[in-house]
Amino acid sequence: MIPFDVAIVGQGIAGTTLAWQLRASGLQVLVVDRAAKNTSSRIAAGLLTPITGQRLAPNWRWNDVWPAAVAFYRFVEEQTQSQFFDIAPMLRLFADAEERTAYEERAETLLKGLVEKPNPPANADWFAAEQGSFAMAPAGRLDVPAYLDASRTFFERDRYYCVADLDIAKDIDASGELVRFPTLNVSARRVIFCQGFTPKPNPYFPDIKFRGAKGEILTLKIPGLQEKRVVHRGIWLMPLGGELFRAGSTYDRQHLDAVPTEAGRAEILEQLAAFVKLPFEVVDHRAAVRPVIFAGRPVIAQGWDEREAASGSASRLGFFNGLGSKGALLAPYFAKQYANFLGGRGQLDPEVDAARQGEPIPKLTEEAHDLLRSVLRLGETAIDATAGNGRDTRVLAEAVGPTGAVFAFDLQPLAIERTTKLLREVGIANVTLVPRDHAELKQVIPLSHHGRIGAITFNLGFLPGGDRSFLTRLTSTLPAIRDALNLLRPGGLLTIVAYTGHPGGMAEATAVRDLLNGLPESEYCYRERIDRESNAPWLFAVTKARSERS
Repeated sequence: MIPFDVAIVGQGIAGTTLAWQLRASGLQVLVVDRAAKNTSSRIAAGLLTPITGQRLAPNWRWNDVWPAAVAFYRFVEEQTQSQFFDIAPMLRLFADAEERTAYEERAETLLKGLVEKPNPPANADWFAAEQGSFAMAPAGRLDVPAYLDASRTFFERDRYYCVADLDIAKDIDASGELVRFPTLNVSARRVIFCQGFTPKPNPYFPDIKFRGAKGEILTLKIPGLQEKRVVHRGIWLMPLGGELFRAGSTYDRQHLDAVPTEAGRAEILEQLAAFVKLPFEVVDHRAAVRPVIFAGRPVIAQGWDEREAASGSASRLGFFNGLGSKGALLAPYFAKQYANFLGGRGQLDPEVDAARQGEPIPKLTEEAHDLLRSVLRLGETAIDATAGNGRDTRVLAEAVGPTGAVFAFDLQPLAIERTTKLLREVGIANVTLVPRDHAELKQVIPLSHHGRIGAITFNLGFLPGGDRSFLTRLTSTLPAIRDALNLLRPGGLLTIVAYTGHPGGMAEATAVRDLLNGLPESEYCYRERIDRESNAPWLFAVTKARSERS
């Protein structure tokens, strides 16, 4: 039997999309799937929105992933003679005055080109929209089950699809030149795992562990509701046709199973009742676990053996997973990038390449990034006081745009080297790297910028993968924080993620907390996220009060 070029294990959003992108490269691709009906892909809402979260931040890599998604889904629709992708504005209702104010500040800067004034709700009397609303445009919706079913039918026609519930450790033999599936009598030159969430790590990629998030979704009957757009207000409400709507979703990181719960149902209904005034009836309730790994970013990993390393070829075993709740938006762009990489036509983005990501991004770091994106304006200046691997620097640089500026400090040469490499790879040029201690912020930042910095971020601890003798220390950290507060503009933000699991880490975090707790409430708004039961990092966020003029 002639082997397939690639066998993909898993026909969710990741596996299906990668199969299409590899086929477009001229490869013979077999998709192996267990055909389960209640997976995260099968119940996914499939919403593609330019703005995310309560802080109204632009979606990660929107300018890259949106056009790639539109072109891809239109291509698959044409190939399958199906229709499952729509482009239409989505309505977002403001939850409170603070959210409305945040929108008004950013509509012509950070969110420009992503929002517009909406038409009023079709049932204005039946929506609680006292604070107003805006439309997210462009935006799109993928009917995920229809996309998966149309793709499966297309693959089956060419006999490039089979159903099998594989035990990865037992049913795959990767010991020879070809990867074999003995129970299927199939072999392939390369196998890529795209199975979604699994409780146990893949035996071929044991270091990659899921940080899954269970989501619950309700199908509702709402007689009389005429709104045809997807509506967002804490949760989303999506029309299905007729009187049926779908609403969701919850995030539960503790109960990682596909069992619907009364608590999940109650949470969705409580949020729904806050803005829908019509009576509604629950007709279906489903749950599944999202495949989250590194801070909700896709993860691409390659296994290596000595023979392959010597030749420089890509491994026979690969991994494409971790798309989280934004799979419909992210999959086309990164699946194409992976297909190009396997074909020797490009490199992987360092933010999705597991070999270059180092340690997973903690949840609090992701939260700090969202805070920074929500505050920064296009064209202004920001500071990364601890450049490290360059992730925070990149977030700041993308938020202020090419007309803005970022100063990134780090005393360790390896950190400057890594940050320089990352910025070069992603084409960012608006960063000034400063190989000095962050205690020198005040001396290095030009006087013209004092009191005008939009955001400053610190990561306290050591550089992952670097020399652990290079640690942030109280003697420089506390003076740097005091200077940073003075450098901020009114409304500017300081974020600090303090790692506590290394020697001196807890003492440093506690001293920082004491300093920030003592700030005058009339001048600063201070928030914290602390987990005292483990070595988890602590997050501090300080917003400088606005002057009367601002």
